[in-house]
Amino acid sequence: MEIPTQPIYDVSLSTKDYIEQKYGPWPFLTVGAFIVLEVFFLYYLFTLHNGAFDFRLVYGAIFIPIVVLGALYSSVTKKMRDAFMEQFAAANGYTFEAKGNPGGQDGVMFSLGHSRNMEDVITGQFQNHPVQLFNYSYSVGSGKSEVTYQHTVFDTNFNSKLPDILLYSKNNQTGEALSAAGVREVKLEGDFNQHFRLWVPPGFEIEALEIVAPDFMAALEDRWPEFTLELTSGHLYVYAARYLDTAAELKSMYELVQYLIEKIEPVLARMEHRQATIAEVRPET
Repeated sequence: MEIPTQPIYDVSLSTKDYIEQKYGPWPFLTVGAFIVLEVFFLYYLFTLHNGAFDFRLVYGAIFIPIVVLGALYSSVTKKMRDAFMEQFAAANGYTFEAKGNPGGQDGVMFSLGHSRNMEDVITGQFQNHPVQLFNYSYSVGSGKSEVTYQHTVFDTNFNSKLPDILLYSKNNQTGEALSAAGVREVKLEGDFNQHFRLWVPPGFEIEALEIVAPDFMAALEDRWPEFTLELTSGHLYVYAARYLDTAAELKSMYELVQYLIEKIEPVLARMEHRQATIAEVRPET
């Protein structure tokens, strides 16, 4: 499949345009005609057998063409998403790799479920910090109960000691699973609990609330309520609740990361200074 070279601003729209340009209306018309013919044929068999008929054939006649068309659409969407992320990397002077290793990530999300997949990996420097932007998916359950979660993730390396924090957006689909990570919930001020939940390890509540200050939370609630944040092992992870497939959505995530760096770095500097001062005045034993 040849991906168009023009800029992709919306994966869904570009997928639709590509299918229409490549195949015209024929995939949709063919599937529609196939369904109509099959329904009429099965209705004829139904009347021929005086109502003694297996309706599973009707369901198959309707859904099999839809599945075939869905497979075509999914395949084109995957290629478009790859090209979209690669274009974003090139536009920002970053490198792009089709696949990554989810085992090298420290966030709690990367220990959940099975069938973990990391793809469309963008790597570079942002605000003097090493960063990675990628699409990540994993599954929980099996068989008919299996559910797959998909996220666009922005990982920023602070190369500094950070208090472990998980600030979960209630728009994120993985909240209950993420809460079982050896942390406890801390109540937020005001009405922020309506939109977010905060988890920290026992003993780190003060440090967490120093970062998650009211002005910080107000900005998240107003501009970025759909993102979940995690600080762990010197990394800041920003999780979207799904794949971000438009330029506007990636721009919003990018602006959030910039805001977080500007807000977190001064807090880290104060924490490090405080720890250094305590170490200096602490009497030797």
